[in-house]
Amino acid sequence: MSMTDLNVGVLTSAAAKPVAAGLQAAFPSLKVVKTLNTVNCDIMVRPDLLSEPHDIFVAGDDADADAKSLVKGVLAKFGWPEGDVLDLGGIDKAFAMEQYLPLWLAVWGVKQDLRFNLRFVS
Repeated sequence: MSMTDLNVGVLTSAAAKPVAAGLQAAFPSLKVVKTLNTVNCDIMVRPDLLSEPHDIFVAGDDADADAKSLVKGVLAKFGWPEGDVLDLGGIDKAFAMEQYLPLWLAVWGVKQDLRFNLRFVS
């Protein structure tokens, strides 16, 4: 698939509603945790494929932190170092992660390579 194969109108209209927060609202007894939507599937399970450290996000409402701990454990098994996992907070922050798609697509279009990610420094 190339950038020209994508219907950007569908992407932008679909992105107008928070997906993860919508799931949480529809199923309040579930513990929804969002992660891994900001990288290519290769990088999801093999973060070491990139030559430099990079970050992955998690977000979710979980007062006991059981669900987030479970997700962070899965990320660790995939090879994500604990210091590279950025907990953004509640499920309302997942919408910001979902809004990353247009930028991700633009970078893919320029790089012509799906294996990339972000690193935040301060």
